[in-house]
Amino acid sequence: MKLRRTDRLLHGAHQRLMSLYPDVSEELVEEARQCRRELSDLRDASTGDCPAETSFEEALALFLQRLLGFAAWTQREV
Repeated sequence: MKLRRTDRLLHGAHQRLMSLYPDVSEELVEEARQCRRELSDLRDASTGDCPAETSFEEALALFLQRLLGFAAWTQREV
């Protein structure tokens, strides 16, 4: 459930950033899209629909680091 909520929030952030373009960098807009893609992969991992090279916990930790970086970048740029 939390992953779905995070997806909705990222979708909204991505849409808002696109509406602010070109006042925000294209790279920031792309990072929002990449975070959503990574979240989709993470949701697949939570249901067991992905390869087992990385555990769900490791994938979640990496995603959270990326998400925190995205949040800091957004705060600096917006």
